[in-house]
Amino acid sequence: MPGSLLTTDSQTICAHGGQGQPTALATRVLVLGAPAVIAPPPWAVAGCSPPSGTSDVTASWSTATVRVTSMSLPLVFSAGSATCAGTGSPLTPIKFQMRVIAT
Repeated sequence: MPGSLLTTDSQTICAHGGQGQPTALATRVLVLGAPAVIAPPPWAVAGCSPPSGTSDVTASWSTATVRVTSMSLPLVFSAGSATCAGTGSPLTPIKFQMRVIAT
């Protein structure tokens, strides 16, 4: 399924409103001047406040690009899926660029 590449300008949130931030970038791939994001390293999640008390601290992408890579690593895209450690809730892209589409 095709989707837009996520960059450092993209915004992601967990189910409890926490903000996801990438921890590794593809500095060789720029989209509208912003570096794309490499999939394997976990993302940091800040500001998560679920009612259960166990907050999301990191999230890992289980689905990433297949045909588009940087330094032989897959990139994160809007059609991918990520799961937060702690609550198991999804990390959802809510703002992303629309110029570069990948599969």
